[in-house]
Amino acid sequence: TTGNAPTSTAHWDLFVAGAGGIWNAGLSLGTAEQIVRVNSGATALEFADASGGYILQEKVGMYYGTQTSTFTNQTPEWLGSINSAYQTASSVSITPSSTSSKMEIYFQVPFGSDNYGAMLLYREIGGTGGYTQLTGGQHIGNGSGDPYMLWSAKYFDAPNTTSQIIYRIYAVNNDGTSWQVNNVGTIGSLSAGIILSVKEVDGSKLTIST
Repeated sequence: TTGNAPTSTAHWDLFVAGAGGIWNAGLSLGTAEQIVRVNSGATALEFADASGGYILQEKVGMYYGTQTSTFTNQTPEWLGSINSAYQTASSVSITPSSTSSKMEIYFQVPFGSDNYGAMLLYREIGGTGGYTQLTGGQHIGNGSGDPYMLWSAKYFDAPNTTSQIIYRIYAVNNDGTSWQVNNVGTIGSLSAGIILSVKEVDGSKLTIST
């Protein structure tokens, strides 16, 4: 309005001139989807790529079916080998966008067991070298009493690569007494689900202290 007109109209006239909207065709523009920000010297505006935020990408595998599988192996075995129905839910591949990226991993497995064992997280980088164990719980199961449980864990990884990474859930049985993977007892039609979630996050915004 007239009451709010700037003291000098030279710059204002430059913006409103032309038929292309408030940004004059004679002014330099950035590229598509860039944002306007104040430069590092706080002396002018500039165009720049938008920040990717904390989560850069996420890959998730899930199985909510009701197939159960007996498991007695005392050496670690991939859930997808125990039952092919579990393959998608227990194996997730992701390709980091930067070597500085970190991975936030969550996994869960429902099972029935009266003895001890563990669910383990394994990783392979670049399709070579085989799978190596990252972490895993010890002594899941209580040895007696109610045998139905939901194993869940979270892990943070700093793989330092831009090659494809495959994360997998493995199981190991303590003494060979049978387990029932994905068994939740009398409410088996209401499976808690096998889930493996892998998030690539901005490594500059996550510090992993060990």
